[in-house]
Parts: sequence; structure tokens; C-alpha cells
Amino acid sequence: MALQDSNGQQKSYLTYRKALVDYVSSIIGSRADAEDVVQDAFIRFLPKNGPTTVSTKAYLFRIARNLAFDLTRRRQMEARHENSELPHWATPQRLETPEEAAIIGDDLIRISKYLDSCSKETRIAIEMYRFGGHTMEQIANDLDLSIASVHRILRKSMLEISEIIDQSA
Repeated sequence: MALQDSNGQQKSYLTYRKALVDYVSSIIGSRADAEDVVQDAFIRFLPKNGPTTVSTKAYLFRIARNLAFDLTRRRQMEARHENSELPHWATPQRLETPEEAAIIGDDLIRISKYLDSCSKETRIAIEMYRFGGHTMEQIANDLDLSIASVHRILRKSMLEISEIIDQSA
């Protein structure tokens, strides 16, 4: 083991930098992210209080490898949590153009007017089914209707809403 100061460690870093980036990019799959990991490894590699005695190459590669594995694990965990938090229908929709946003806004106004014109029973059934996630049986119990009546109300309403949206297209 050799005694090294920060200048010696900087030279070692510059000597092994390309090999480190290649090594880390093979672990995480991205050269740009590998560059970041290698820079973080160098910061951790620098001595805090004067010279240190370490096997330079092995120590630097170990730091880089550990940081790469940490990054990979963190991304996997974030991907699991990102995919499990919201159902697909609750994620914000990407609007591609201002015209599409205007069309969707117009459709929502038409649907809102339709819901305002519906009977209280029909409106509640639609809201419970589409927005509340209730089953037809739950809606039938709450509104004191038969399941067949709830089905008929929902089917008729969804067809009318579809026609409203189709007319705007």
C-alpha cells in the first residue's frame, strides 16, 4: 500500500477514468449516468484529512461499483413504487396540442350539461359507477332500485354520452 495525497489520487482518477466509466456503464446501462457515478466515486475517493494509504485502483473501482449498484437498486425501487401508486386511469393524460385541450374542454362542458339535465337518480348512478368505482349491486342498494334498472340507466346514459362526444368529433 502506498501513501497517497490528493494530487496522487487525482492522477489515479484521471488514469482510470475511462476504464471506470466503461465498467460502470456495463452495470447501469447508460454512459451518461456512468459519468455521474464515476464523478461521485472520485469525490468519495478524495481524502478528507490529508494523505491515506489505500490500493488506489481497487479502492476506486470498488467505490464506483457500489455506487452503480446503489443507483440500480434505487431506480428499481422507484419504478416499483411509481407503477403501483396510481391506477392507469388516474394518471394525468398528456395533451399533445392546445386544440386537443380545447376539444376535451368542450366535451367536458357538454357532458356536464348532460348530467345537469339528467334525473337525480341517473346522475347519482353515473357518478357512483364511473367516478366512485361502485358496482351495479352497490348502486342498486343505495338507490333502492333493481340491478337491471341500474344497468339500463347506465347503459342508456353511457350511450348518450358517447353520442355527445361523437358529435363533437
